[in-house]
Amino acid sequence: MTDDLPKEPMWQRYRRLVRPRLNEELTDELEFHLQMRIEEYVREGMTPDAAQREAQARFGDLESVERECKALDRRLGARERRTERLGQLRLDLRFALRGMLRRPGFSAIAVLTLALGIGATTLLFGIVNAVLLRPLGYDRADRAIVIWNSFQDPAIPKAALSAQDAADLAAGLRGVETISAFTDWTANLTGAGDPARLQGYQVSPSFFSTLGVAPLAGRFFQELDGRVGSDRVVVLSRDLWRSRFGGEPAVVGRAIQINGEPYTVVGVAPEGFRFPDAPGFLFPEHADLWVPHDWLRDLSLPRGVRMLRVIARLPAGTAVDQARRLLESSAAAMREQYPGEYPPRSGWRPYAVPLRNQVLGETQPALLVLAGAGTLLLLVACANVANLLLARGSARSREMALRGAIGASKVRLAGQLFTENLMLALAGGLVGLGVAVGGSALVRAYGPRSIPRIETVSLDGRVVAFGLGLCIVAAMVSGLGPILQQGRRGARDLLRGDGRGVVGVSGASLRMALVVAEVALSLIVLVGAGLLVKSFVRLQTTEVGFAPTGVLTAQVTLSPAGYPTPEAQAAFFGALLGALSQQPGVRGAGGADPLPLSGDSWSGSFAVAGLAPDDQRPSAEISLATPGLFEALSIRMKAGRTFGPGDDPRSPAVVIVDSLLAARYWPGGNAVGQRLRSVGGADTSGMEIVGVAAHVRKSGARDEERPQIYRPWFQAPRDRMSLALRGDGSAAQLLPGLRQAVHQLDPAQPIARIAPMEELVARATAMDRFALLLLGSFALAATLLAAIGLYGVMSYTVSQRTREMGVRLALGARRGQLVRLVILEGMKPALAGLLAGVAVSMAIGRLMRGLLYQIGAIDPGTYLVAFGFLGGMALLACAIPARRAARVDPVLSLRSD
Repeated sequence: MTDDLPKEPMWQRYRRLVRPRLNEELTDELEFHLQMRIEEYVREGMTPDAAQREAQARFGDLESVERECKALDRRLGARERRTERLGQLRLDLRFALRGMLRRPGFSAIAVLTLALGIGATTLLFGIVNAVLLRPLGYDRADRAIVIWNSFQDPAIPKAALSAQDAADLAAGLRGVETISAFTDWTANLTGAGDPARLQGYQVSPSFFSTLGVAPLAGRFFQELDGRVGSDRVVVLSRDLWRSRFGGEPAVVGRAIQINGEPYTVVGVAPEGFRFPDAPGFLFPEHADLWVPHDWLRDLSLPRGVRMLRVIARLPAGTAVDQARRLLESSAAAMREQYPGEYPPRSGWRPYAVPLRNQVLGETQPALLVLAGAGTLLLLVACANVANLLLARGSARSREMALRGAIGASKVRLAGQLFTENLMLALAGGLVGLGVAVGGSALVRAYGPRSIPRIETVSLDGRVVAFGLGLCIVAAMVSGLGPILQQGRRGARDLLRGDGRGVVGVSGASLRMALVVAEVALSLIVLVGAGLLVKSFVRLQTTEVGFAPTGVLTAQVTLSPAGYPTPEAQAAFFGALLGALSQQPGVRGAGGADPLPLSGDSWSGSFAVAGLAPDDQRPSAEISLATPGLFEALSIRMKAGRTFGPGDDPRSPAVVIVDSLLAARYWPGGNAVGQRLRSVGGADTSGMEIVGVAAHVRKSGARDEERPQIYRPWFQAPRDRMSLALRGDGSAAQLLPGLRQAVHQLDPAQPIARIAPMEELVARATAMDRFALLLLGSFALAATLLAAIGLYGVMSYTVSQRTREMGVRLALGARRGQLVRLVILEGMKPALAGLLAGVAVSMAIGRLMRGLLYQIGAIDPGTYLVAFGFLGGMALLACAIPARRAARVDPVLSLRSD
């Protein structure tokens, strides 16, 4: 027999049998071949029953074959439909690409407009992603809390803990897995290249396990590390390991010289770990290295010495509120046990903050405001492109009607329009991603260091996916209006007309609505930028209490091994200041600890003899100052004298207070000659006030204006001093002399934090400048886009009304009347947008309060300027088409129609 049906694959049987005849013909064909097979088996010697069974076994059940063939038909039909849709998509893409190339001007404007919105929004999302969304890099960061002290003084929203505070609170935190304390520790590294001052931290042995961090090399601290008599060990950051030791694995186990003492390197921290993430913990710098110190066991320092930051890890499932309740319980027991240390009037209480909130600090509201501004800019760009597409859609109305007349469905037409919009959005997205890449590089290089993790801003997979998603959203938002507008038009009316002026009331209304939205959104961004401009001007013009121009600052920290006593430290810094003051070009040389705007702070409590009760303990900023500091910084003395060479340990204790403290406790009187008494310290005889200085905003213009007390540095010498040198010219000219003076006294002594004082002032306003730059750029871009959008709408409207303008002129209308008519019609949606923008800006203005300085979120002057500026731009956008309408030749316009 020649029939080969049983040997055929299923798809060949389907093609030969099912597609031509899927129902009874299939059954007849299969039964015919089955009967022929039975006859063949009989001829070969089988019995009829055996031949029947064998043939049915070869062919299978006819009904199952039929079901299988029908299922295959459905699958192949679905494949054909998918193939058809892909073919349509390819056709739409080719058509959209040809259309973009055929109208390069229109395409370039649309692409660049979308690129501006997509690029800005993607850049801001990249910043938000790096700062707010990425994990902190610690496996247990979600279960970690930070514990602070708080006092009644509103100028001290949070304060560090003492070792006794931490130990007592840790005893009351039942169920906490681990608790760790740390504080800053200056480290001078020698013997590994040039001497270098590093930022170190003394941490509890459980520090790394509290955060859940694994070492990159070696190990972290063990339980016995950091106790009295234990070996000196150190853990290096990866950055320090790579920069100073070349990333050699053999450095683990090697001894290095820190502060003149040998420390054994036991481990290297993983990449990106430089905790604490300054400035969230009131420290100015990230960590370069860590050394162990068992703070919860070493209780030698007085309870009033509060310098520790404390972190704890909660068990899984434990809420922060539960830890807060435990802290309150511990605090109540501590108040009862130590009533003199925690008096009721001090308002002392401990509180807990999630680690993530602490690290992010106050940057979250500012970044969210900027992200909102970027979103508004994107919406303005989409509205602008939507207006362009509406205008182009009106010109293509006959084309769409013809396609519909020959059989294209509304869904098919909408798909084609969406594909064209998506092509524009993708092109804009690619350009926008390029803008975002360049912007992220600038942010990494010049972004304010006060924003945590700003140096990690990049376009990773999440940011790129966000940018691509914005392309789709932009295509939908910008193309929705034109797609809906095409769906409302009747093919008969469009084909019957000549294609000119077939706009319709709904199309004009939609374009005007988009103009209203553009103007409103632009005004919101412009008002925000105006508020930041005014706030920044206030910051720049606020008197900080000293003159930063021409001042060079630096910090010198002596090693305990080389300068173990206060006398040795005083001798070094006295000789250094003497040498610096004698150098040519130096008009003033002084030192302090801390220096204004250095990022360091030191506060303490005091009592005013005869005025303040001891249990009230007012607080003030404390600084140690040398003779010459007030002259070097040009801090004005309002009464009394500055410190002199005679203010040394052998002379009576003296202080200088600022005008704020003097006015608070001696209003209308003279504070000079009065006495202050320290509380909880060694001094009980009191300190005489010898001078009153102008108040200095030590943390910049946003300083909370806390009272300040200066003590003579040489009456209480320390191993650290921040220097301030004032010269005749630029601050940079003083640097060689500073290096020479330090090198002559001690060649192994490093100098750190070298910077002009003007740079420190700029750092204090870096976040404000950053927000102003971004929001100001968005505001200008949004204003320009809104003006362009309004101009485009008015220009298109005038071109569609050419015949009407000609008729009006032919009937006797004056050209000035036409100008007023066009301007009035254009300013109506602009004015509506301005009023809507003002209302929305006033409603959401409270979101910007944290970014503003000395102005309210509803500032009438700012609103008036923004309203006038954007209104002027709208008027200009309407005036140009209005003048063109007035120049219409009635004869030509009527003849062309």
